[in-house]
Amino acid sequence: MQTIEKEIRNVSHKLSDNIDSIPISFSSIIEEELEKKSKLGNFKYTFDIDTSIDWHQIDQVFKANLLRILQEALQNILKHAFAKKINLVFMVNKKNFVVELKDDGVGFDSNQKFKGIGLKNIKSRTKKLNGVFKISSTPTKGTVLTIKIPKNES
Repeated sequence: MQTIEKEIRNVSHKLSDNIDSIPISFSSIIEEELEKKSKLGNFKYTFDIDTSIDWHQIDQVFKANLLRILQEALQNILKHAFAKKINLVFMVNKKNFVVELKDDGVGFDSNQKFKGIGLKNIKSRTKKLNGVFKISSTPTKGTVLTIKIPKNES
């Protein structure tokens, strides 16, 4: 609980900080994270976001968990995928907030059991938000991570 509380505070501080009196939006934080990881991993990225999402109305706990999920997923791409291109999409539909992260990396057998903590952390954080996640990957074909979280949780 203390760790989650600290993460929420950190995201809240980032969101409330002002640069030249312009508030930093959550989507800007995500864009900054993508930019930083793309330089480290030498990949290109696209970021598509549903403009109907009002980030100011979304709960801080939701945003903190979402940020951590994306950081973990991007770290996995850096460590394992060796991708040249990724695409991140945020969208909403009638029932869910949906995140889709695709890469063109080396892929893996998604039926294989993993000992690492990365996917476990993603699963755990998604579950905290009453969401579900699906990962599909094929060796040499890349990976798609899809997260669906009920709108009432955001």
